[in-house]
Amino acid sequence: GWIGNDAISPIIGEHDPYINVFGRELTHLRAVTVLMTAISVVAILTSIAIVRRILMATSVLKASI
Repeated sequence: GWIGNDAISPIIGEHDPYINVFGRELTHLRAVTVLMTAISVVAILTSIAIVRRILMATSVLKASI
């Protein structure tokens, strides 16, 4: 058999030194995901809050022309 005896098994397997790095990277990815989500929420809320000022500024510019 070829099952378990392919060309990839010797490269990626239990003896791979980077097999446990994924666990540490997963923790880092979760932290970055939470941080980027918080930044995105703040950016969206800021954009929503500033819409009124943008509309007011465009109406002032239209009135001055």
